[in-house]
Amino acid sequence: AVYKADARDWERVGEWVDRIGWPAFFEKTGLPFTKFHVSDWKGTRHQLNSSAYIRF
Repeated sequence: AVYKADARDWERVGEWVDRIGWPAFFEKTGLPFTKFHVSDWKGTRHQLNSSAYIRF
């Protein structure tokens, strides 16, 4: 209901969050901010597909 009331008609959830910011997102939605929302894992670059090679 918060997203429907506050977002623009053409806006996706990610675009809405980019526009209002993460602090306002958690404030408006009432979701608790926890340590699991922060990604500080050092091995991310090696685990994710970071090459330009596309595999099918």
